[in-house]
Amino acid sequence: MKTTFTIRRIEDLQPFVRTLLPLLTLGTLVTLSGPLGVGKTTVVQAIAKQLGIQSRIISPTFTIMKTYPLPRFNGRLLHVDAYRLENSPSFGLEDEMGDDTITMIEWPEKLMTLPSAKHTIRLIMKLTKEDHRLIEMEVFHS
Repeated sequence: MKTTFTIRRIEDLQPFVRTLLPLLTLGTLVTLSGPLGVGKTTVVQAIAKQLGIQSRIISPTFTIMKTYPLPRFNGRLLHVDAYRLENSPSFGLEDEMGDDTITMIEWPEKLMTLPSAKHTIRLIMKLTKEDHRLIEMEVFHS
């Protein structure tokens, strides 16, 4: 089932994040798709903040992956930006993922295949004519 959220201002992200948080458990994969500038990294930042991460979250466009500790979960957040990858078969992603990790991948369509996870949440972000953002959320369980 798809759920759609309309984000008119940055403050509108908070209700969306509050809806998403209970779905995030260790071993979850979150994919974020959408055009450049739609706010994928901003969504990751908002989620990370609510997960208790105090570090500054920046897009790992050049490093591809960045991890952050999740003390409340006794785990970690893995933030991946696959924008610079083109049909990459593997770059060590599956080795970094695990039952102690919440993985968030921007530009998942750049990967040949998505790694398997206990739960997958697909976020598709779109810009509207009014410069609002639409976020379609779909949840899959393995």
